[in-house]
Amino acid sequence: MNEMNPYSSPETKLEVDPLTPSVVSWKRSMLSGAVWSILAAFPITVLLALFFRFPVPFAGIGGGISYVIPAIFGLLIYGIPLGGFILLGVCGAFAGLLSRLATASAVQQIQLQRGLSVVVTAILLFILATLDWFIGPW
Repeated sequence: MNEMNPYSSPETKLEVDPLTPSVVSWKRSMLSGAVWSILAAFPITVLLALFFRFPVPFAGIGGGISYVIPAIFGLLIYGIPLGGFILLGVCGAFAGLLSRLATASAVQQIQLQRGLSVVVTAILLFILATLDWFIGPW
């Protein structure tokens, strides 16, 4: 049995559902990448503080369960007054743009954009956690 759309002529064959776009716009992809990157910073900071270490201004570098709350406050200090969230947003927007250019399907694009944004955030926060290994104590 051939299913037809009652609102179109019999000659029209719909390859793609018109309500779901095949790709996400590049502006939305960049904005979503920036938001995901900034929001992913908080759970990644918690994981770094629990299992590795995280630097906190005026408190030093530490880790463990007692260091989770200071690490979140440290993230806020690095993020808001020092501009870390701007860097995360720019890198997340770039990850969103890369996902827009790399895939043709909207679902794959959204999944790749979210994954790249989280990976970029994890890399940048790991660099922050190990920065004293490269530049010395600070």
